[in-house]
Amino acid sequence: MCAALAALLVACSTALALSGAVRVEELPPEARETLARIELGGPFPYARDGALFSNRERQLPGRERGYYREYTVKAPGVRRRRARRRVLLHRRPLPHVSTHHSPVSKLLERLRDPGRSGVYRASGAQAIEEATRSSALDVVTIDAGASVFDAMARALEFPDWFGANWDALEDCLSDLSWRRGEGHVLILQGHPAGDALGVLTDVLRAAAEYWAGRGKPFFAVFIDPERRLAVPDLYREA
Repeated sequence: MCAALAALLVACSTALALSGAVRVEELPPEARETLARIELGGPFPYARDGALFSNRERQLPGRERGYYREYTVKAPGVRRRRARRRVLLHRRPLPHVSTHHSPVSKLLERLRDPGRSGVYRASGAQAIEEATRSSALDVVTIDAGASVFDAMARALEFPDWFGANWDALEDCLSDLSWRRGEGHVLILQGHPAGDALGVLTDVLRAAAEYWAGRGKPFFAVFIDPERRLAVPDLYREA
């Protein structure tokens, strides 16, 4: 693993203790998430992400125009960009980023992205569980191979009014107000056969679209070792 990255983190126009070449693992979690977005090519939440940084105050070594770019690193508890701006500055291109981020960090970044919400398949649950272990995502494993309605209601703790039918299932999945988390990841171990599988997939897609439209990630992942289901892969597997 490459030990260092040519980058500097500044906050409120005051340089932090990070200068020159810093290890990625020494950066705050928010900065590492921004690096992961850069590696994936976005999406970026702020309009100026990727804009040229002029370095007018000479906080960084002088370089040719276009050498530095800026990306906002969200400060916890701050909503407005300029209220407490943290900007990650790096030269472009950034050749070392891909060597610092494991597939686990890429997967977590994907699962936190509302724009990628949907229904997917994966050969196993271990990678998802490892990627989300320390996250604020609501990750639930559901055995959907027997009784879908009972399994969903039990795993997701549906309210008493759940009517054990497809419409009621979509209603509950589009609510989930009783569950906490920055987003929802359903790991589906097993699935119903025949037409029921198609209806379940449609219901899950509708829920994913609902939450994506509200800026909250929702992923339903079928564990499909033989890759028989007609849904896209959650991530590229070796």
